Amino acid sequence: DNEMAVFVGQTADLVDRWEAFQPDILSIHGAVNYRSRTTPGLGLRLRLAPVLWIDTGDALSKVSAGAGFSGRLLATEGDLDFGERTFHQLGMFANLLLGRFQPGAQLRIPLDEDLSDLINPSVSLSLGYLLP
Repeated sequence: DNEMAVFVGQTADLVDRWEAFQPDILSIHGAVNYRSRTTPGLGLRLRLAPVLWIDTGDALSKVSAGAGFSGRLLATEGDLDFGERTFHQLGMFANLLLGRFQPGAQLRIPLDEDLSDLINPSVSLSLGYLLP
């Protein structure tokens, strides 16, 4: 039931991403963060994250897109500083629903200099098939 899915999604993420579960709404998030370390072990973060809502009606019902930030921490490497023990990347995707077929494209961009020296940004294509 679509109404139940919307209710559960909005209830589960009521504060940060309520509009992500709203039917026929394309939400675009942007955020600015400010971090300050006042004393060792104590920090402060201020975040401003406005959301733009675009009414899509049914126009985007066959398109899905998204982006994400991911990273990896080498926790057992104690002799390296934090920047040398972490790797980060930005990933983006878009899919189109055409009947049972779902073609898509993905883009991954390494964000750390050490990682980007080894790996170039990559583009991949995919094709999914939805089973009946």
